[in-house]
Amino acid sequence: MLKHERQAMELELIKKNQVMSVRSLEDALGVSGMTIRRDLEELTAGNLIKRIYGGVTSIDFDISQSSSFKDNQMLHFDEKSAIAAKAASTIEPGDFIYLGPGTTNELIVDYLPTTDIQVVTSNIAAFNKMTTMPNSPTLILVGGLYDAKSDSVNGNLAERMLQPMQFDKSFISVRGIDQLSLTTFNSNAAELQGLALSNSRERYIISDLFKMGQRAFFEFYQMKPDDHLITNSQLDEHFIDFYSKNVKLILA
Repeated sequence: MLKHERQAMELELIKKNQVMSVRSLEDALGVSGMTIRRDLEELTAGNLIKRIYGGVTSIDFDISQSSSFKDNQMLHFDEKSAIAAKAASTIEPGDFIYLGPGTTNELIVDYLPTTDIQVVTSNIAAFNKMTTMPNSPTLILVGGLYDAKSDSVNGNLAERMLQPMQFDKSFISVRGIDQLSLTTFNSNAAELQGLALSNSRERYIISDLFKMGQRAFFEFYQMKPDDHLITNSQLDEHFIDFYSKNVKLILA
C-alpha cells in the first residue's frame, strides 16, 4: 500500500470514529506502530488531525460539553462497557458506594455482581436503571440542581447531603485526565465529585482511553498513589508506564 493511500484510509477512519488510539489504527490497517506514528506526525503537521495523549482526534472533534448524555452513550460503547465491567467486579456484598455521573458509570449497573449493597448516586440514568431491577440495591438519590447535559444532579444541596456520608468505594467519571489531574466542565459537578472522593475509603477513577491527555475547565482532584484508575488496555506503553508508577492502574 502506498503512503498516500494509507494516510487517506487513516483520515477516513479518524473522521468516522472521531477519536482513535495508535493501537486501534495499527489493528485496523495491519501496519506497525512506528509507521502509524510517522503518518500521524505528517497529518498533524498538515492540520488534518489533532494529536492527543495516546491517539488522535479528527480536526473538528471537541471533547467538551457539545455532546448530550444520549450522544455520549453511543460514543465508544465497547471501551466504556469493558471499563464498566471491570469496575463492577470490585464491588462486594455489603459495600456502601457512591456512583457519580457519566455514561460509563451508568453501564456499571449492568454488571453488578451483587445487589446486596447500598448505592448513593447523583446519576439519574443509573438510578432509573437500578429501580427496574428485580432485586435492586438499597438506593439513595442525591437531591440538587438538575443538569440535563449529564443527566445528573449537583450543587450546594447535593453537597450538603453528601457531606456526612462515608463510602466504602466511590466511582467517579471525568471529562479529561491530564497527568494526575482530574477535570470536568461543570464547576458544581467538580465540587461534588471531589467531595465524594474525599469521603471514600477506596477511590476508583473511571476513564476511557480517549479522555487521557485531555483537560477540561475545572480541576477537582489530584490522583494519589492509593487511587485506582480504570481505563482501557489499548494504550501506548509510555501511558501505561506513567500511571502504573503513580496510581493503582487497572486495565480493562
